Amino acid sequence: MLHTFIKDFYSTISFDKGEEWKEEAFREFFLNDAVLMECKDGIYHRKTINEYASEFTSLIKFHPECFEKGFQEKQVNVKVIENDISILVSSEYEKYYSVSGKEMKEYGINNMTIVKESGVLKIACLIW
Repeated sequence: MLHTFIKDFYSTISFDKGEEWKEEAFREFFLNDAVLMECKDGIYHRKTINEYASEFTSLIKFHPECFEKGFQEKQVNVKVIENDISILVSSEYEKYYSVSGKEMKEYGINNMTIVKESGVLKIACLIW
């Protein structure tokens, strides 16, 4: 169940050239009040799922040169700690995209706290 959840999470944020980003499906992976924290230059920027989705949608709309071949993000390694109340996931990923014809490949880690809400897995916190 967990590994399918993570695989589906990455496939939902990914899209091929000419394909739309599945924003609403992506939002479904999160609790409504989930906390997202992006670390840039050692500073954490707290966001809601609405803020993140809006930022990513704007990036796609206003910077199409970054998505000439779509956007792909996939898990390459995972560590899981599971207990009765939550699942802690450290998911190493690779992402691929193209900027003005130049192929880009980046690596990162998504640290997730996942909980069950009415029997359904949801991300409560995502730090990357």
